[in-house]
Amino acid sequence: MSKQHEPKIETDDKNPAEDAALSRRQLLGIAGQAACASMLTACGVEGPGPREIRGGMVDMSVDFAGPADLLPAPCAPKIATGAETLGVNQAKHFYDSGIREQSFFVVRDSRGFYALNDDCPHNHCRAAFNSAALTFDCPCHGSRFNLDGSLLNGPATIPLKLFPMKRLTNGQLEVDICRFTTDRNGRVT
Repeated sequence: MSKQHEPKIETDDKNPAEDAALSRRQLLGIAGQAACASMLTACGVEGPGPREIRGGMVDMSVDFAGPADLLPAPCAPKIATGAETLGVNQAKHFYDSGIREQSFFVVRDSRGFYALNDDCPHNHCRAAFNSAALTFDCPCHGSRFNLDGSLLNGPATIPLKLFPMKRLTNGQLEVDICRFTTDRNGRVT
């Protein structure tokens, strides 16, 4: 019988070279599982048990020692230092260039202070405060938002998101960047 017509016989014996060769998708899947397990462990949650990959085992209890920027930024309220000194119809931008989710504006209008996410909902560019027009303008595609974050013109179709905030006993303003609020009338005085 020629080689091409030989019947293939399945055995339990595995070729170690076949097991060692992982596709890119499988390798990324393993790395992703390891990162998730590490994050769950850091949060005090028991991660999933070992996973079987092509006949081998991937130990999900091993700490992932990859770059810190692969892990999400910790979420905690932020003190908006100096925002309490804003005048009426002024805004101050608070941002960390490496952590987009923690960027926001503190705005003061005639009714008090509030916090807006600076992320344009159209294409996630960082909006800028236009002090002459009292608007927030997206430099990427031209969306504009009123001082309260409501949509003035698109291409965005929804307003800027609001973060809850409160005044601390020392007078400073604290912005809860871990959640959003829908109360566009709420102000801190």
